[in-house]
Amino acid sequence: MAINIKPLALLLVMLTASCFGQERKKDSLFTLLKKTFSDSTKCELYIQLIEAETDNTVWPQYNTNLKAIAERHIEVSTGKTKQVYLEFLAAAINNEGFLEESKGNILYALTLYRRALEIRFDIKDKDGIANSLNNIGFVYHQQLDYNKAIEYYSKSLKIQKQIGDKTGMGTTLNNMASIYKEKGDTSMALKTMRESLKIRKEIGDKKGEAYCYNNLATLYYHQGKLTEAEWCIETGLKLRDEIGDKVGAASSYNSLGTMFSNKGDVDKGIEYLSRGLFLGEEVGDKQSIAFSLQSLGLAYLKKKDLKKAKECFEKSLKIANELGFPSDIKAPAKALYLINKSSGNHLKALEMFELYVKMEDSLNINIANEFVADKHKVREYFNKLSGDSLQNDKLKKRLVNLMASNSILLEEEKSKTNAFLIALISLICVFAIWLFRAQAKKRSKAKE
Repeated sequence: MAINIKPLALLLVMLTASCFGQERKKDSLFTLLKKTFSDSTKCELYIQLIEAETDNTVWPQYNTNLKAIAERHIEVSTGKTKQVYLEFLAAAINNEGFLEESKGNILYALTLYRRALEIRFDIKDKDGIANSLNNIGFVYHQQLDYNKAIEYYSKSLKIQKQIGDKTGMGTTLNNMASIYKEKGDTSMALKTMRESLKIRKEIGDKKGEAYCYNNLATLYYHQGKLTEAEWCIETGLKLRDEIGDKVGAASSYNSLGTMFSNKGDVDKGIEYLSRGLFLGEEVGDKQSIAFSLQSLGLAYLKKKDLKKAKECFEKSLKIANELGFPSDIKAPAKALYLINKSSGNHLKALEMFELYVKMEDSLNINIANEFVADKHKVREYFNKLSGDSLQNDKLKKRLVNLMASNSILLEEEKSKTNAFLIALISLICVFAIWLFRAQAKKRSKAKE
């Protein structure tokens, strides 16, 4: 029997109440910060404030203060005192890496993560080393370089086991489960995710539990176990409401919206997705915003509202381009190709198709294993274009070049099949968003 979903109003009340608790915690930290004269204590308090604050426009100033104090003491300190402030400096640089990653500056984020790792190696900070290795592994994971990602995750997990860092173990197992999922090994993904969930429950990590439940929901969904998937999402949302995790709540609303939309209750799906979009915009989480818009686009396609669908996909693509992850760009590009093609805007359709193929090529994915690559259909499309007013040599040349590529494919499925395929890609993106947030906490220990 399916779990009844609480009314949206009740969920909003719970979220508001939990936020008050989080605000009280921040108020207490500010009070302590004003009273203390110890710079090392100030650094510890700044780290806690950074952890408590989800707004990306607020916490960076705390991180700037943290870094300034650390750098000032490193210049004049020696021995253990200097090592303490080097740990604070590495934490601040690590947080800068997180911020740049959230902005889409991936290469710079990787540079910052490596800089933090060097400091941690120098001072033999095993906890910090494991954290940095996990963060670097995540960047490679986002780029779908699974071999490098597993290499860094495995090194991180080994150190975390040595030092008994269960929080870090939960995070790394979560990320490794995601790789198994993306490679199609659902049974291994479930096993690894359950290990992560068990650890999170043992240590009372409610935020980590919520991530695990959301990721388990995705796995159950792909197995066709909708009741279990729905229960996991709702359970994760309750936990996030309790702790005032707006970023996580946005992810849960997106998950519920996608599920309801795919089950046929499109209006309910749009309601939840809109709430996810609101929370994502409130905290400035670009990846969450991009996914909400993409999912809303799919929902409007189901309602045959091409105008709203196109608006959502265009906004999603713009943000995805800013973030720079090919996996996030690919789905809206494909959707816009299909929409523009159906409306007769062949030049724009070809532009979006080229972008889609480019993203596939950059990810080194052999999409012929997922879709049927039929060059005869490309030729049919070419013949259609030749019969239209769009006939011109430049357009023909571009299409011929695409036909010559081994990665070419052009789907001519029925509209329901198209919607299903794009929805499948969007669900993969849901998992990536949960993973990103499971990895991308700002504290100096393992990111979640």
